[in-house]
Amino acid sequence: MDLNTLQSLDGHAFEGLVADLLRAMGLRIERSKLSADGGVDVIAYCDEPFLKGTHIVQCKRQKAPVGEPVLRDLYGTVMSERAAKGILVTTSRFTRSARRFAADKPIELISGSELIGLLQEKGLLDAVGSHGITIPPQLGHLAYELNRTLRPILSEIDDIEKGYAPLPPARYVDLQRYLHEVNRTVESLVPTLESIVNIFNDLCHAAREGCLEPAEMRRKVTLIAKHVRTVKDLWVSSRRMRPPAIANSHYKAFVEFTHKALLSACSPLEVLQQKIDSAKAGAPSAKEATTVVWDLSPYIARMTKESKRIAKGKGYLGCLPVILAVLGAVILVGVWLH
Repeated sequence: MDLNTLQSLDGHAFEGLVADLLRAMGLRIERSKLSADGGVDVIAYCDEPFLKGTHIVQCKRQKAPVGEPVLRDLYGTVMSERAAKGILVTTSRFTRSARRFAADKPIELISGSELIGLLQEKGLLDAVGSHGITIPPQLGHLAYELNRTLRPILSEIDDIEKGYAPLPPARYVDLQRYLHEVNRTVESLVPTLESIVNIFNDLCHAAREGCLEPAEMRRKVTLIAKHVRTVKDLWVSSRRMRPPAIANSHYKAFVEFTHKALLSACSPLEVLQQKIDSAKAGAPSAKEATTVVWDLSPYIARMTKESKRIAKGKGYLGCLPVILAVLGAVILVGVWLH
């Protein structure tokens, strides 16, 4: 996004972008519902000690420099509303007289170049594609936070897969212990994956609606990261196990199952970023819903088949814990982005 793109936005979209930037900075936001409101576009509230107060924000989407008369009007509103400060955000710049007027008053001036820098800092710079497809600004910030939080875990996974980070020592287990741990792993993985996608969809919905509060976003993104790390640890644990030779084929299917689960757990970030990238490129599909299906049933079918083979080889079923009923079902998890 550049200044030309910002200036091409309609007034409502530009105000929404500024509001999302303020939210990303930790302020509570109220959008003005009146057109003749004395120059108030956004009302922001700060709850931090020493900084508490109401901020009156006016957004000017224009190419001509903002002059002193506009700031006089804003200052009058700040005084009448007894606000802590006024903020004027523009896609342009300010005249010399405007800067002189604001110098000794509770008014902050944000020029177009400064706005670009702040949007970049908060991961909102790509909120509008160059082809005019608008990406909800909070969705861009969500992608930024997901990337920032999940990237260290994804790097760990990449290092393990490439052999840069050695696995802990192998664990040799008997057949009964192995099958017990398989059941326990599946019992943990399935609800964990469901939780990841439910949290992710909730975040995307709130971001699309422009009601995603920064603190709530950080809490939920941290929870997603915790779940992804759980899936990663289960995958590592599965690779460490060494069951008896009779279970080798089952073990191979089990490791593939945990690896597929790991890829599924990491996919929301990739899906979201692809959606944003397609919007930036002007792809028509960017406006359509995207559904990603996590189908673990082929791996489940192989594990079930191998369980039966092992049972037959042992001559009795008593040594086999029952594979969870959920393994017999098709696990389909959808991710929707609108």
